[in-house]
Amino acid sequence: MKTVEYQTKTNAPPKIQEYSLIKVALSKLKFDPENPNEMSEEEEKSLRNSFETFGNVQYIVIDQNSLIVHGNHRAKVLSEMGAKEVTVIKRHFKDDDERRIFSQTMNKLHGSYDKLKDAAQLEKLFANNRLKELGNLIAHKETDLIEFIEMFSKKNVNNIDELNLKDKTLNLIEDPELLLKFNMKNKDDYTEVITKLRYIDDKNKENALLTLVRSHK
Repeated sequence: MKTVEYQTKTNAPPKIQEYSLIKVALSKLKFDPENPNEMSEEEEKSLRNSFETFGNVQYIVIDQNSLIVHGNHRAKVLSEMGAKEVTVIKRHFKDDDERRIFSQTMNKLHGSYDKLKDAAQLEKLFANNRLKELGNLIAHKETDLIEFIEMFSKKNVNNIDELNLKDKTLNLIEDPELLLKFNMKNKDDYTEVITKLRYIDDKNKENALLTLVRSHK
């Protein structure tokens, strides 16, 4: 293990630990029974596809007892693919709570996507007939990615008409494209509603839309 110093504007360089990579037998690793991150079979299949396409580019982190702190699913899929060894980072944690804090941080510390930029990038993949390939790697149907492009392409978002939906009766079952025809008071509200709808079961989308619309009156 070595320490690297980085210069900052305050001229007080912080000391940041860096760790050497080591090889360990997958059979020696212990899976974390507390791991809250779950993966469906479809997502594990996509993870397997990503290994085959890009290789193993993200390292598993283990503690001093060979417990996997970050990368449980990657270890599982690699083992199922026949790997015997895996490259890991081994870190000593002073107690279980420090280990839990690390795990929570690694799972939850990430940025948020700009949906217009995301849609623009997906649109380029669509134009080059690569959208299905991406879908196979991230466990998303190509049709869902196309729907996202339609919802958040700059052209569609910039052409939203201002309408008050407070007293509207909407039926997404009869008209599944209805949500593309209406909007909230502003683009941010519209984006929030559509984003939330993507994570709601189809049977509940109609009531959910009405609730979200009226909450933004």
